[in-house]
Amino acid sequence: MNKCPNCGQPVNENQDFCINCGYDLKQNNNISYQHVQEVPTTSKLPEMTFERLKNDTTASGLSGASQIVGVVGLWMDYTMISAIVGIVLAIMAKKRAINKKSLVLANRGLLWSIVSLIFKIIGILSYLFIIAVYLSAYYY
Repeated sequence: MNKCPNCGQPVNENQDFCINCGYDLKQNNNISYQHVQEVPTTSKLPEMTFERLKNDTTASGLSGASQIVGVVGLWMDYTMISAIVGIVLAIMAKKRAINKKSLVLANRGLLWSIVSLIFKIIGILSYLFIIAVYLSAYYY
């Protein structure tokens, strides 16, 4: 294998253009190519680069589910079950976060679930307060 004279990337002798930079390899036949030793790869894993990780925008379904359960639990449920389920899902999603987006969604799900739990506790306490006021007025 040879190197591209423009960018230095390995190129085959029968290539017309460099795949990396687009340099026309056939335009100047007087250029001397440096021979590059080919290194055999033993790994079958896909190449993982920083750019690929940085641009990864996939999110785990667990983190999205925790956010949905937390938000829906604010309006749809009168028990604390949805808030507790949302908190459990968010904690599981945080432990399994594969990238920043998954972690952000898991944190949002945890926040919404905690807010839902706080609202439900306030609702139960206010309901108990109303019952206590009613019973105290009834018996006195």
